[in-house]
Amino acid sequence: KSNETGTLRQGLADLIAQTEKLMDKIGFSISKDKVVLTENNYYSNAVCKDETYGDQFTSYYVLCDNDTETFFHSDYSSQAPNEDHYIRIDVGTGNEVQYFDLYYTTRKDGNLCAPTKMAIEGSTNGSAWEILTDITSGLPTTNNTAYTVSEIGNGKAYRYIRMRVYETNTGQKKNGHYYFIVSELGLDKYSYNVKD
Repeated sequence: KSNETGTLRQGLADLIAQTEKLMDKIGFSISKDKVVLTENNYYSNAVCKDETYGDQFTSYYVLCDNDTETFFHSDYSSQAPNEDHYIRIDVGTGNEVQYFDLYYTTRKDGNLCAPTKMAIEGSTNGSAWEILTDITSGLPTTNNTAYTVSEIGNGKAYRYIRMRVYETNTGQKKNGHYYFIVSELGLDKYSYNVKD
């Protein structure tokens, strides 16, 4: 059985090498670029309204300011929504993403409310959502940790991308749903090019 596995691995390695040569020959290339986001690209159904601990929502800028001292805290007040908390990114018309990476950073000054289960979803209109990937393990729970969910997509172009959290490391809920904290949140977009 180990000989068969070795043969299969070698065959796969040869196929990959041949594919890379063919890609070079036809001028096919893949690039990955950061999607430039401002506070106007973000929306959440669960912005924190409680002012008791200084977690209240100020601006979505905290998600794209390259400062891990600032963070987004979803709502733990009595006004929290009765649905999974999420952050939605609107990349705008003409900037739709087919394949992308989603990256975020956990809170710098504590390991509270780090997402442990989440769905990354796409929508063309902001109301009908398709699950692109569902993550149920392996997400970071330590403070100030950057994490990337790589190579998300199904070939369809989406204007809206949503990170919907449905479990956290501390298990704290309001109105039956987990509230979470992230410091940064962004996207990298893949482009596929063939030279003429």
